[in-house]
Amino acid sequence: MTDLYITYGLRESMWVNKLVSLLDAEGYTVFWEHAVAPGADVRSEESIQALTDAKCVLAVWSDTAVDDFWVLSDAERALEQKKLISLVAKSAVIPRAFRQIETIFTQHWDVKTKEEKVFTRLLESIAAFTESSQPRRSDREQERIARQQRMKAESERRRQQVLQREVRAQQRRTTV
Repeated sequence: MTDLYITYGLRESMWVNKLVSLLDAEGYTVFWEHAVAPGADVRSEESIQALTDAKCVLAVWSDTAVDDFWVLSDAERALEQKKLISLVAKSAVIPRAFRQIETIFTQHWDVKTKEEKVFTRLLESIAAFTESSQPRRSDREQERIARQQRMKAESERRRQQVLQREVRAQQRRTTV
């Protein structure tokens, strides 16, 4: 099951790509259609299922997204399911139906960094819907390092055992 589903206008795909990286680093599983052909009028079954199963939907509003059929459709469906958060990525007037929910203004946020109040607020908003289903990237890295250290320690322990056996065997040969 997907934690987050992101719907957006295609012009914002680079911005959304960076956002997805930050959210992934926080341990969220994110579905976003980054391979949709412009003007495509059919959604994949995978996309429909991800939207249905997502615990939270982020609608990224921009001047193109407010007129995009799929963004409006996805946002409407998420609003009905009470799992929508609006992000204003660029100057845009959010459609009236979506103004009554929480909106996070991200126009002045450098999406490359998570050390901003905007990102903290976004994480807090998402946390109201779901917790991350995966460990954070930093936690995964620490676990990888710890696993490597355990493996190295185990290899060293086995090497010491082999050396001790060889020393005992050598001592038995010299005493006989």
